Amino acid sequence: MVDVDLKTVALYEVDTPTGIHFVHGPEAGSCPAANDVCQQRARLVKGNQVVVISRFGDYACAIYVAARKGKAIATSGWLPLSALKTIEPSPHWAGHWISDDSDATIDVVAKDDAKIGIDGNATWNSNPIDAQSGQFGAVISPQGAFVSFTDGDNIKTAYANSACTIKAAQLGPYLVITDNHNCGGSNVTFSSVYVRK
Repeated sequence: MVDVDLKTVALYEVDTPTGIHFVHGPEAGSCPAANDVCQQRARLVKGNQVVVISRFGDYACAIYVAARKGKAIATSGWLPLSALKTIEPSPHWAGHWISDDSDATIDVVAKDDAKIGIDGNATWNSNPIDAQSGQFGAVISPQGAFVSFTDGDNIKTAYANSACTIKAAQLGPYLVITDNHNCGGSNVTFSSVYVRK
């Protein structure tokens, strides 16, 4: 997930009784389109919820993540907007969140006065000798489904321009995170779509 604007992401639900296949996007020539050339094997059924991160004509670029046996399994591609309906559940931040994009986890706990504590840990292993890690933590007051904060509860420091900045959207079963790539060692990022474990 590179350069995703969290103000434009939304939660959708598959709303066709027969389900729908993901299709390839514009990078595959004449796709997205409803034909065998564009169709992927991955299929969703009525009621599955997806995060839509962008649109192209009558199609939406969507991500579906399922938690299975303690792991997150993600599928992404393009879906026809005509097969989806927008849903807007109330945010429910608390939980242990996992992603399949990296070795990253997010823990969110409810605090007093409508605040939440949010902590993230991530690693990137190119080889056992050169493991990179990153982490962040803050206590914040979310206003609805979107938050933006800097590691350490927005404490102003002399290094504010290089501080770890997180943006998050809590959308039904998903927690969508983007960061500014200052949250750990080389190649460490929290940017992903997470699901509760």
